[in-house]
Amino acid sequence: MINAVAATEIPYFFVAVKLLCAVCAGGLIGLERAIHGRPTGFRTHSIVCLACAALVQVIVHLPIWLAGAPDGIYRTDATRVMQGIMSGMGFLGAGVIFREGLTIRGLTTAASIWITAPIGILFGVGFFYVGTITTVIAIVILTVFRQIETLIHSRTYAHCMVTFARDSIIQDEDFLKLLSEHKLEMIGNMNHQIINGGADCELNMTIRSSKLDSFEILSRTLRQKPEYKTFNIEFIRD
Repeated sequence: MINAVAATEIPYFFVAVKLLCAVCAGGLIGLERAIHGRPTGFRTHSIVCLACAALVQVIVHLPIWLAGAPDGIYRTDATRVMQGIMSGMGFLGAGVIFREGLTIRGLTTAASIWITAPIGILFGVGFFYVGTITTVIAIVILTVFRQIETLIHSRTYAHCMVTFARDSIIQDEDFLKLLSEHKLEMIGNMNHQIINGGADCELNMTIRSSKLDSFEILSRTLRQKPEYKTFNIEFIRD
């Protein structure tokens, strides 16, 4: 429960400053996402942060808006309001996560939307210092940590799919040997599927290599082998 504030009127200028700060903070995080071509960018993050900051004003100024009302006419639990906001951000974040085969994308964007919500709450209640520091740290994680992540990733992962005639002499061991010759290795299990009315066989797997050009060399090799009807090599990245 929160106590009634001592003020007798709403500081509208201060409220406007808090909302504008929330818009700027959300916009900075969204700008990083927009630069990297993510579907939820500058406008989405700005609106999310603004909405959270605006909702918090209800908690902060409700005693003033209902000044003179009988005791017990309203009960405001700040933690429940914030819990509702964060739950809503979870649904919004889930909307930007999608899967293509074995590739899952949008996790970082979903996390950036989620962190934008508490930043809006911080600015909404007037914690400018904490909100600013959180914004800076979030931007550093999205930008600087991206470069660090690139440096420490010694292996590149990809989803690989190949199809060939069902009556072909190609065996699983043959394809695994082909991967080994190109300095690639399979991770996990190899999935089999009969397609095209039973005429063809499709293999799906995750492969990795410490050499990025291994995937291109494998692609060239598969193009030169007529026994492989189709193939697809898709890098796994966020």
